Amino acid sequence: MIELAKKIGSLTHNLFPRRYFRRHVRTVEPVPAYFYHQIDAAEFEQICKLIVEGGFQALTIDQLLDRDFNPKAPALLLTMDDGWSSVWSIAFPIARRYGIRFTLFLVPEAIEDSPECRSTLDDGADAAVLSRRDLGDRPMLTWAEVQALSQSGWVEIQSHSLNHGMVFTSASPREFSAPTGSFPRADRVPVISQIGDRDVAEWKPPLGTPVYALAPALVAPQRFIENKTARERCIAVVRENGGEQFFQTEGWRQLLQQTFDQVGETGHWEGEEERRDRYRQDLTQAKDQIETRLSGVQIRAFAPPWGAMHPDLSAVAQQTGHELLVLADPLPELGKQSKLPIYPRLKGNAIWILLQGPILGTIAWLKANRRSKERIAKGAIP
Repeated sequence: MIELAKKIGSLTHNLFPRRYFRRHVRTVEPVPAYFYHQIDAAEFEQICKLIVEGGFQALTIDQLLDRDFNPKAPALLLTMDDGWSSVWSIAFPIARRYGIRFTLFLVPEAIEDSPECRSTLDDGADAAVLSRRDLGDRPMLTWAEVQALSQSGWVEIQSHSLNHGMVFTSASPREFSAPTGSFPRADRVPVISQIGDRDVAEWKPPLGTPVYALAPALVAPQRFIENKTARERCIAVVRENGGEQFFQTEGWRQLLQQTFDQVGETGHWEGEEERRDRYRQDLTQAKDQIETRLSGVQIRAFAPPWGAMHPDLSAVAQQTGHELLVLADPLPELGKQSKLPIYPRLKGNAIWILLQGPILGTIAWLKANRRSKERIAKGAIP
């Protein structure tokens, strides 16, 4: 019954976006906001065309916070999360062509440290080829591309956490890192492991690494910190037995479990102050890395990954110099606990309703949802 109510509520929010944002937004103008990940060229071009034809102002977060826009004219916020390559190769050329600004919520540790700016639609590259880049070996933006986006004046950069990571939330492993399976993770989400005395984001943990139950790093109420000895011994077993070839032998999982069990003590649970300190480090380092890399950029807004957050995070965000929390529908039940204004966002496909009205927009929305499912089946994130 609760899930049905949530689905009905979400549908209502999409059908009546202005009412939804007026209800949930405080202290700033309630401008409808939408978020995207990997960009589909045909759909995004049509969206930009409708934005211009409808006379909409496409605002950035800075413009929203500074009230630097005409409140009497229709407005919206286009935002993109993570930093996928199609933001540079597809979204930016199209948006600039139509004179539209957007905000990129960036994950700095996920960005490729390369001086290369790759081909875009402006270079005559094929849109289908560029879309496949998001699913290839180099799916994320390079820092050179991020710098070019920022310097263009059309793309604003804000923070989306340091690494979009996940942490362990159980005291016993559910699996071990293997050549196939959950790790390496195809969705580019790292595990945050404590190696030595510091946290490290591991997109591909060493083969044999014990992997526990996982939850988003900035949502989990308590984090389990693994025993380093158990980890090292499991990794050593794989290395001593031929690396990847070890996983072709029968009983490899049982052997790793036995190795793990022999250690005895498996690890310990993170304390509340440790968790808050981890939050501070994440938000501070993300902000510092972006501002150091990008001249003239000031991080003012923070969008927690997955649009969700632990209640303590709002106070940490305020302490680390942020002015706005940008989340997603459905909003978490934070109520008056939040130390900062909270701004919701709707999924990108729902923008058709805002641009074309409840009838034509709903038809376009349903078509866009079908297209999204096709893309998801191929591994894309809409």
